[in-house]
Amino acid sequence: MLLRSLWQTLPRALEGFMWGAVIGLGLALLQSLVPTASATAQRFATVAHAVPVVVFAPILITMFGAVRVPVIVGAIAAFFPVFVALSNGLLQVPETPAAWFHTAGASRLTLMMHLQMPAAAPSLLNGLRIGAIGALLSEMFGEWFGTPGGLGVVLMNSWQESNVTLLWAGTVLATVLSLIVAAVFGAFVLMAGRRFK
Repeated sequence: MLLRSLWQTLPRALEGFMWGAVIGLGLALLQSLVPTASATAQRFATVAHAVPVVVFAPILITMFGAVRVPVIVGAIAAFFPVFVALSNGLLQVPETPAAWFHTAGASRLTLMMHLQMPAAAPSLLNGLRIGAIGALLSEMFGEWFGTPGGLGVVLMNSWQESNVTLLWAGTVLATVLSLIVAAVFGAFVLMAGRRFK
């Protein structure tokens, strides 16, 4: 039953992670390329991160249906760490190479593609690692709002029925999955650190 529920949870968690990562990347790149958009992007990210999901869950259910809510909740959880990590990474550029680019008359896009993005790679991968774990766990939480199946539903039902064995088994499975995700992205972070240092 746990494995069957897991195969329902993983595709939604992956979809939420992909949406959150794409939006986080896009917004971070936009504020770097268009400095006037920086304040708006940061306000949007802060609001999306600060407002608890429980507050706007009824709105999401009304707009998208209960089945889509876990994906959206996972995307929100993945978005913020990716946005923050890439935004900070793009600012951590060595001064001397940046001065060379400016002296050569490089455009903002050229500077980003050839200097800022490589320098930001380790930071971005760290953000993706945190975002992937957040998407997985938040997707399971989002399943509590009426999704017909998934690991989060199993955890909620076992808690309500006082099935301690199943509750612990589901919790351990979710923890192990999170550790695997962290280990995989951690390996990528180490490789990127060696490649782009």
